[in-house]
Amino acid sequence: MPSDAVALPGRRIAINPVSERRDKLLFRALAFVHLQDLTITDSAHMLLGGEVELVALLCCAALGLKAARDIPMCVWRFIGSNAYTEEAAQRILQAAGDILNAGCPPAS
Repeated sequence: MPSDAVALPGRRIAINPVSERRDKLLFRALAFVHLQDLTITDSAHMLLGGEVELVALLCCAALGLKAARDIPMCVWRFIGSNAYTEEAAQRILQAAGDILNAGCPPAS
């Protein structure tokens, strides 16, 4: 996690209030906490960074935020790696959907 956003045990996050991109940091922290439920091994932890960035990117894009224009290098490395599987894509889309739908009443 970047120094401007911290995911804490017990599912709490902290965002630096004077950071320039608080919106993107918020989604990165939420994605990290949401995806952290997975069993993290050393190699999986490396991949988690790409997944976190993609979830944040999708959330920002869905809300029309300017932060969606900034695509970090780890996303390009993740997409170009063999780790970008259908399972990873499903995790990314599910996490983005869960975050964006948090607090909404369930569809009837």
